[in-house]
Parts: sequence; C-alpha cells; structure tokens
Amino acid sequence: LLTLADVNRSRGNVDAALVALERAELLLRANLAEGPVDGELLKDAGAVSFWFGQIALDRGQLDEAAARFGQYRDLARRMLDLTPQDADASLELSYALSSLGSLKLRIGQVSEAAADFQQSLDLKRQVLGQRREDHSLAASIANTQSWLASARVQEGRLNDAVRLYREQRVILEELRRAQPEAL
Repeated sequence: LLTLADVNRSRGNVDAALVALERAELLLRANLAEGPVDGELLKDAGAVSFWFGQIALDRGQLDEAAARFGQYRDLARRMLDLTPQDADASLELSYALSSLGSLKLRIGQVSEAAADFQQSLDLKRQVLGQRREDHSLAASIANTQSWLASARVQEGRLNDAVRLYREQRVILEELRRAQPEAL
C-alpha cells in the first residue's frame, strides 16, 4: 500500500495516494495495537505519517503537516528506543526531525527548526562514524548542514552559518572526488 501511495503521488494522483495511505494506516494501527511491535512496523507507520504530512504540506495544510510530521518523529523515537544500537533507527529519527525542521522554518519557528536540524545532524554524524564510506549519508549530512545554516542566518548567527556552509563544502568536495560522476 505504501508503494501504491508513492506511485500515485508521483503521478499526481494524490486522492488515490491518500486512499492507499488511509488503508495502510488502518492496518498498521491494528498491528500496533495487537502487538508485538518491532522496528519494521514502526518504520512503516512512520512512513505513512510522513507521506500524509508531505501531502498536507504540498497542499498548504500546515497544521495537518505538523501533526503528521510529529507522529512520524514520535514513531521514529519509539523505533530508536526499541533498537537503540540500530543505525537505521537513528537515521529514521534524523529524517523525521529534518521534516519537522523544514516545516518549522517555513512557518517562522526558526529556533525550534534549528534545534530539530541540529538533532538530525548529530544523529547522522553518529551513524557516519559507523558507515564511513556511505556517500549517500554524507550527502544527507551536507543537506542538513545547509538547512541548519539557513536557520542560523535567520537567527542572526552568521558565524555559525558560515562555519556550517564551509563544512558542507568540504563534504561535497570530498564526495565529488570520491564519485565525480555522481555530482
């Protein structure tokens, strides 16, 4: 159902995507209520919340987007609590925090957005310590640094923003050297 929702959304058929997401959410809620709860179940439930949030954001329904991204964060936290050594659980929480941060930045909650981006960045850096050759993760770190730097600019913390942009540049230059065809 998640794949069906994603395909429908990418094709512009948002109503069909919402129907698939609603069905998936009903099944996942039942599974969460019945137990046992594992990381994959929480990840799937988080994905449903993310997509509901993204669709709401695309439609300008900011309160709904905030509620859904908040659910996504809460499910990702449960996933990390359940499997604290799981790098994928850490990354899932980092993605949820970035989603919330981007929404908060959009609505002018700059300090809160910066805090979400910083937590996301910290989680990603932690995982990079275990996955040194993960170029996709390094690119994700650079992206989060850019978001955090934008928030720092809006806060008037220009030195922090410049430092983040410089760090981002170093990462992107390293990625270009490692994979020149990718950039």
